[in-house]
Amino acid sequence: MTSRSKMKSLQEIPNEDGKIVLAPEIVNTQDAYDPLAFSKIEMSRASELIIGLLESNWHGIQKAVEESPEGKVNISIGLSLKHLSPDARSCKAKLGYAVKNTDEAECFVKNPNQPDMFDDNGSDSI
Repeated sequence: MTSRSKMKSLQEIPNEDGKIVLAPEIVNTQDAYDPLAFSKIEMSRASELIIGLLESNWHGIQKAVEESPEGKVNISIGLSLKHLSPDARSCKAKLGYAVKNTDEAECFVKNPNQPDMFDDNGSDSI
């Protein structure tokens, strides 16, 4: 956790006769780095990015689902995190969606130099 300490400094205060008086001022400072708190902020901001992308693309995603023959759309979300320095982090989110259309065909090709083992009736030709 982040702990706070009190630090004393001098504050300039003008008085009634125009002279400046130096008075002590107590300032609260953070003296400990809390990586867990920093990570929670990073996770919160990353979540906001992803939610924002979903919200801004939701209409298009729903339209793609309706137009899909199978009623299905694949959505991919990518999140890139980069720790630039101890005091700075970068988050980048990407969203992609598409209807996956697949088709399949199959055939067998035999070696023309290989004699047939079976004739057209399925009987042994050898």
